Amino acid sequence: RARKAAAGRLEGWGRGMSDGATLYILRCADDSYYVGTTRADLKRRVAEHNAGTFGGYTASRRPVTLLFSQ
Repeated sequence: RARKAAAGRLEGWGRGMSDGATLYILRCADDSYYVGTTRADLKRRVAEHNAGTFGGYTASRRPVTLLFSQ
């Protein structure tokens, strides 16, 4: 039963992003990771994380480095 519930939660994993969205993974200064999505320019979005523009998780863990995007 638990296995069936877990399978339902994973449905959709492995599919590509749609509508021009980009998934990205950042490494923070404290060696933690942040996963996000954006429809904006990725370079600009990473710069916003490094500037602390939106606050949140990465604001106190700068600088961040882009590890992956798709």
